[in-house]
Amino acid sequence: MFESGESVEFSGKAVAHLAADPNYMSKTGRILLTGDLAREYGFVDDDGDTHDMRSVSKILAGKGHTWMAAVIPGFIRVPLFVMHYMSYKF
Repeated sequence: MFESGESVEFSGKAVAHLAADPNYMSKTGRILLTGDLAREYGFVDDDGDTHDMRSVSKILAGKGHTWMAAVIPGFIRVPLFVMHYMSYKF
C-alpha cells in the first residue's frame, strides 16, 4: 500500500507549480488532485509516477486485477463528477 503512495515531494511539486501559474486564481475554491495537477503541469514524483487516482487501470491494478489493468489504456479515467458523487455524504 505505501510503496504505491505519493511522496511529500510530489505534493510540494504540485504546490510549487500551482503557485508559479499566472492563472492560479482560476483554480481557487476547488478541490485539486495532485495527479490532475501533475498531468496539467507535466511533473512526476520521485519514482516517475503521476499517481493518477482517476486512472481506471491504476484502480484495477490496486484492487488486484492486474490482467484487466494491462488491457485498459492508462488514459481512460473516472470523470470528476463520478468521484464527486462517490464522496457525497448527504
